[in-house]
Amino acid sequence: MRETKSFSLVSGKEEGVGWGVSVIISLKEDCCYKTQFYSWNPNSRNHLYQKYKSKTDKSAKEWKKKHPRKMKETYKKYAASEKGKKRGEKFNEKHPTYRQEYWRTPNGREAINRSFSKWRGLGFIPLNEPFENCEGHHLNKGVGIYIPKQLHRSVHHNLWTGEGMETINKLALDYLYGENEKI
Repeated sequence: MRETKSFSLVSGKEEGVGWGVSVIISLKEDCCYKTQFYSWNPNSRNHLYQKYKSKTDKSAKEWKKKHPRKMKETYKKYAASEKGKKRGEKFNEKHPTYRQEYWRTPNGREAINRSFSKWRGLGFIPLNEPFENCEGHHLNKGVGIYIPKQLHRSVHHNLWTGEGMETINKLALDYLYGENEKI
């Protein structure tokens, strides 16, 4: 059984150029459609294509917002496919230092902190902004603050066992509220 059905909505001829608009409808459970414009002369299709493209883009964006899990699965499948791997390799060849440069930016460092926190099973809702020579410190499993690296490493602590947490949390909160400005 076919998974899609195509309908031609409009077609015609202008100044010797043939054109048409069709709708492709998915016959699966969650119906998704796309509109496409086709032309027998690629040089003259731009002005007509733009009318239909905007409507299609809006409906596709709405569908993607309503089905984020399916989009995530689709992206994962594509990335794992041969075509997706080739595309990734091609991007990495063109931009060899892109990831390295991104991880050095403030947004990149924050992304690393978030992903590392998720991996450890911790949330990270920061109470202050990151700054140079800082490290993120978890006050508990959900809340953290940025404190100077020297202060963070001054007391051995472990969130899971509770060892040293009372001491480091006191120092961190003192720093946050400005009582420990010497460091």
